[in-house]
Amino acid sequence: MRLRRSLQAAAAVIAASVCMNAAIAQDFVTVDPKPQGHAWWLRVRFHPTGTEVRGIPVHDIAANWCRATEFRRDQFPRELDFSDGAAFAIDGFFDDSGIKETAVTGAYETCGGKTGSFLMIVRPQGEGRPEVRLLDTHTGEHPFRVLRRKDGSTISAETAP
Repeated sequence: MRLRRSLQAAAAVIAASVCMNAAIAQDFVTVDPKPQGHAWWLRVRFHPTGTEVRGIPVHDIAANWCRATEFRRDQFPRELDFSDGAAFAIDGFFDDSGIKETAVTGAYETCGGKTGSFLMIVRPQGEGRPEVRLLDTHTGEHPFRVLRRKDGSTISAETAP
């Protein structure tokens, strides 16, 4: 009987956690209803919640950041169209070092409340946290950015104005 109650309690905690994570993901992205007729990426707003990206504390990425969240498809409403092959993270060999790196995009919020998008290239460091090799930021009311692979070592980052 105790085991049954323990299992039921554990199942309830897991279910609550799943629901809470889904709500957090939904709250990360909101789409303004207007102006109608504008593409959704011109109306999207992000509400970052994370304190690290790829294991790197946000203060170590940029000293004035308080929150940042890497973009993932499951954070966006299902009805938004992602059929054009754009990505939020791409692995590749982006310099002549021969070491595989990862380009990631996401949203950040400064400790002063300003938001923007970032493109970051990180390199694994063995057992330690990854090294930030490149950080590019874009501020604006609707900062959205995606990546596209051009060839083996070239990517393009597209930013919504």
